[in-house]
Amino acid sequence: MYTIFSKSHKVAKEKVILKINKKDLLKEQNPTYLGMQLDRQLTLKQHIENLRSKSTKRLKLLKKLATTEWGSDKSTLRNLYLGYVRSSLEYGAALMTSCSTANLKQLDRIQNSAVRFINGGMRSTPTAACEVHANIEPLGLRREKATLELFEKSKREEKDSPNRKLVDEWHPETRLKQKSVLHKVLELQTKHNLPTQ
Repeated sequence: MYTIFSKSHKVAKEKVILKINKKDLLKEQNPTYLGMQLDRQLTLKQHIENLRSKSTKRLKLLKKLATTEWGSDKSTLRNLYLGYVRSSLEYGAALMTSCSTANLKQLDRIQNSAVRFINGGMRSTPTAACEVHANIEPLGLRREKATLELFEKSKREEKDSPNRKLVDEWHPETRLKQKSVLHKVLELQTKHNLPTQ
């Protein structure tokens, strides 16, 4: 199978004939690579939809544990949420910083619902207050942290490593409206006033 990654609709519709051992390769619109479902524009929209669906099912199971028959306490619900639900919400978190705000809000809503549920708060309860009370970091901050950690990890690899070369030789270009993960790293370094050395 093969995939064409392009912002151009015209290029994406082009028929390409690729063969391996005289067999035609099929075109895959949304290939899955290391558990992340990609799309031709690299918006990660399908990946986020998969995470939302999976996490919603897991949260429903968690809510069943808190019924009057089971009666799990706040600490147990928090630990179950962190280990079972949030772990799936954060798969590929470093790359998700380049996604649109609308897509990321789908995942944030799941955590917002979970922290209210863990605290026993009503829908009108402010999300930030619930996160503080449950001692759960906002997903946005965790995505930023994962992005900076990935960047630092790449910077500390051997000089001939492809990841190290990518971050060392990268120069920002603003040709496209969508920003890359490395664009986001520059923004985060400025936002948090991080040292460059």
